[in-house]
Amino acid sequence: MSYTDKAAKAVRQVETFCYQRWIRSIGYIKRKFEEYKTKRQNEPPQDKYSRRTAHATIAMAFFTFVLIGVGYIQFVEIRDSGIESSGQTNQMLALYRQQVAQLSKQANDTHDLAVRTKELAEQAVKQTKATQETAKTSRDALIVVQRAFVFPDAGQEPALRQNDGSPPTIIFPIPFENSGSTPTKNMTMHINWAYVIQGSPEPPFDDVKVNGVVPPNTDVVMGPRSKGYGLEAVVPQDMVKLAFKNPTLKIRIWGWAIYRDVFDKTPWHLTEYCYVTRFSGKADSDLPDAVAFDNCSTHNCSDEQCKDYDPKGRTKPN
Repeated sequence: MSYTDKAAKAVRQVETFCYQRWIRSIGYIKRKFEEYKTKRQNEPPQDKYSRRTAHATIAMAFFTFVLIGVGYIQFVEIRDSGIESSGQTNQMLALYRQQVAQLSKQANDTHDLAVRTKELAEQAVKQTKATQETAKTSRDALIVVQRAFVFPDAGQEPALRQNDGSPPTIIFPIPFENSGSTPTKNMTMHINWAYVIQGSPEPPFDDVKVNGVVPPNTDVVMGPRSKGYGLEAVVPQDMVKLAFKNPTLKIRIWGWAIYRDVFDKTPWHLTEYCYVTRFSGKADSDLPDAVAFDNCSTHNCSDEQCKDYDPKGRTKPN
């Protein structure tokens, strides 16, 4: 490679390096400008007022110092010019003092304006926070009044249904009610049953297998001010006969419902229920004529009243 080619290559490398540095510099300036622009767009009103007030204060202070400097220079020129007319000199000095006094007053007014603007900005911040709190309180009150509220319908008498199919069963329906003014959202219900001996400690509030299978959850939608819908505990007739003839043997029916409101950003809701059967009927009959539900000692609750409540929701309580 000749000396000329080497020189041309070196020049191209220098030009490429300078061009790349120039592009990076422009990109950096552009990026910083966009960040500043974005920050200005998202700036709260109180910060914007404070920034503008600070800029105005700095500009007025700078202007004040410039005028003071100009007046001082005029005074020095008059003093050093050797003017013999004391009257003219005194007039210039008086004029300078007036300018200084006026500028001092203007500086004090600027300070007072900055203090007042700061107070107004602080009041605006307080008013904004108060408005936000008021809006939150109003929304919370609306949700409390309008939200769905699901619970077992205690006003409806339990009605046994006999199924003589194979195998023969007795159906215990658990009706529910939504007393709220809005429908449920993402609602799941569950029901299960088991034998318990009267006076014995209650078993855990958990799933047990029925005929070898844990009853599945059921997805449900309940409309506003609706009642009657619920799940059913299906118990073999032989077990109901045994519980009916043996007063110390009870059937425990329990379950839950989890759901959300139609309102955004609200927690999950939980309703738990737990009953123990109390049968009645003729002594010579194999099956009861009626059933009453007595509450278990626990797990008749909703939301925070339930020990296993989770506002983030889950498939079932623990």
